[in-house]
Amino acid sequence: TRNLGGLDALLDSLDFTEHSLGVIAVLSAKLQANADVSLDRISSFIMQSNPEQISFSPLSFASLVRLYGEECMRRQVPITAIQVLIKAIHNSQPQETTLTSLHAELCKLCLASKCLTPALPFLDLDYQDISEECASDSRYLLLFYYYGAMIYAANKNFGRALYFLEAVVTVPSSVISHIMFEAYKKYLLISLLIPDPSKDQQKLPKYTSPVINKFMKILCAPYHDIFSAFFTNKSDDLQDAIHKHLDTFTTDSNMGLIQQVVEAQIKMNIKRLTKTFLTLSLQDVASRVGIRSSADAERKLVEMIEEGSIQAHISQKDGMVRFDSNSEHFESVNMLQKLETNINNCINLDKQILLMDDEIILNPSFVRKSVLSSRELGEADDASMPSGGKTSSNFVSSGSKVPGYSM
Repeated sequence: TRNLGGLDALLDSLDFTEHSLGVIAVLSAKLQANADVSLDRISSFIMQSNPEQISFSPLSFASLVRLYGEECMRRQVPITAIQVLIKAIHNSQPQETTLTSLHAELCKLCLASKCLTPALPFLDLDYQDISEECASDSRYLLLFYYYGAMIYAANKNFGRALYFLEAVVTVPSSVISHIMFEAYKKYLLISLLIPDPSKDQQKLPKYTSPVINKFMKILCAPYHDIFSAFFTNKSDDLQDAIHKHLDTFTTDSNMGLIQQVVEAQIKMNIKRLTKTFLTLSLQDVASRVGIRSSADAERKLVEMIEEGSIQAHISQKDGMVRFDSNSEHFESVNMLQKLETNINNCINLDKQILLMDDEIILNPSFVRKSVLSSRELGEADDASMPSGGKTSSNFVSSGSKVPGYSM
């Protein structure tokens, strides 16, 4: 603290573009000492910083930007830092598809300011690499996907949100972090909000760490109760589960998702009716799916018709609903555009996988391990070979599995 005045004089003598590394050191020291620093001055530096110099000390630059974001949060002006964070990300990225620790900071600021749109272009990218400063602490990777899932859920893109939460929960780990714990709770709820939810959705992929499968169901028992009650197709069972664990859901700030799960069960029950009945009265619809009145049932049906979930006609004259078969013949312009987009995405994904495969094959570490594995396999075969040079009738080849791989 005694030298803060000297730091101000030093900062005034430095050029933001030509002396970016020096400015990072000075500003970081002032922020860590809780000195009064102008946010405009920090943002001005980040906007003018030299990407070439930043590449020599990415950890220091990322640390400074995170301190800046925290200071904006403390002063309750997170929205002012969003464009600055976007510039900082571009300056610190060697390429567009590289994930940095600043991506998580950007998502946090967007959530805090309730301005979600700026984060979407960064969330929609398929990242192929992780920066060194991000790889140094897995917390930033987990937070990026956790915050990203919350942003997608707020935008009703539940499919993408579920993918991000699955990425958090299935990260290789020997312990359960608090981020993974919270992500799993939301994973169970959001898995009920996607179109045509399935009971199998609670089963995580086979590559999930054993510790997750062993303890997570016990730790998140209230959420599993909700999951089970949802598929009973009875609104009373779901309401009972909610009231039983109401304090837990409120403490976890997940009541918004819980209410959406209640709505999702009603929609799923209405869809089940379309497979059983051709016509029903609005009152019958209300009683079968657990809606209070025929007027509420009509509003829900109109909502589902408008969003394309069901095909139906409502007669205002006699209060009857006629369910129709799907009128989509997959020949409209929108459907063809959607099909073309999906095909292009598959082609691009195939190209990315081939490039990654080439990189792995040419990686010196991979080549060295492959050679060592081949030698070990050869030595094992030689050791098992009978002395006469002829194979024993009892000899069974162990070559059914490639050494060094888990099959």
